[in-house]
Amino acid sequence: MPVRGRNAGDRRGRSRLGVMAALVLALTISGCSSSPEKTAPSETLRIGVLQAVDYLPYFVMVDKGFAAQEGLRFEETVFPGGAAILAALNDGTVDLGEIGIPPLVSGARKGVVPAKAVVVASGVFVTPAAPQFGVVVSSEVRGWGDLSGRRVLVNARDSIGGASLPARLVHERVAAAELVEVPFPNMGLALRSGDVVAAVMIEPYLTQSLLRGDGHLLGWVVGGVPVERAQTAAWTIRTELTKIRPGAVKAFLRAYLDAVAWMKTNESEAREVLARHLSLSPEVTRKLRLPLWNADGRNDPAQMGVIVDLNNKVQAGRPVAPRDLYDEDLLGAVLKER
Repeated sequence: MPVRGRNAGDRRGRSRLGVMAALVLALTISGCSSSPEKTAPSETLRIGVLQAVDYLPYFVMVDKGFAAQEGLRFEETVFPGGAAILAALNDGTVDLGEIGIPPLVSGARKGVVPAKAVVVASGVFVTPAAPQFGVVVSSEVRGWGDLSGRRVLVNARDSIGGASLPARLVHERVAAAELVEVPFPNMGLALRSGDVVAAVMIEPYLTQSLLRGDGHLLGWVVGGVPVERAQTAAWTIRTELTKIRPGAVKAFLRAYLDAVAWMKTNESEAREVLARHLSLSPEVTRKLRLPLWNADGRNDPAQMGVIVDLNNKVQAGRPVAPRDLYDEDLLGAVLKER
């Protein structure tokens, strides 16, 4: 009897321990499932990147965790300009990138936009208080007339700089200059060496060149005449991706909107993010001009139309309308969720 009683007590003890362990496990599982943190599905996007201030929201979404929060990873490829990114979208080697309006207009004429690549959100906006492209010139240049027939650098003829400078010279009643394509990072050296007399530069290269003494600023052509106020760029996605992976596109849009919202209240820290990605000195970081971004990511057909109309005038082919370039269905769905 004593032996039998002792074994029964052991069994009851083990039973109580088992119930307690099950209870602890159940509470642990319950606690995990009720946690406010969620793990977003992992998505990898191949992004075409320009080393320019336009990409600040992208740099912020990566550095500040907005992309990770949406489960996004990026494979970056650096390109010299938006036209090259559009070509990569067309052949399927990248998934997205921010592209200037002129290459998008050219792409629409060729049937690439929106069949192969489509705008899903706005990019950069400019005003005279927030300019984007300026003309840096050598000491021998004192006015716009001194550019007539001379060699002037642009990053691409099919670009905002490539379109706005000829329009400015027409406005000034000056004969055309000879446009020479050179990547932004190489423009200052070419100007300082005397190979050319002017360069149409974007930030931060413009401020770097001015501080380095490569030349002086003749004037702004985007954020000044002929393009004083406009939407100059837009986030563009491989069209197929919007159909087969809409969740990935929406994740990008959410991260983008979060980054833009953060930038509006953290400009100094945003400048530091830009400095890290573009290896800028503290002085350049403080002095460079930042453009503007729409808080809701919407495209503005009127402001986009400023560049579209300019491009329609200087390029042959059928006229393109701003509405031909974008589809905001996914952006609209994201905005409704917010």
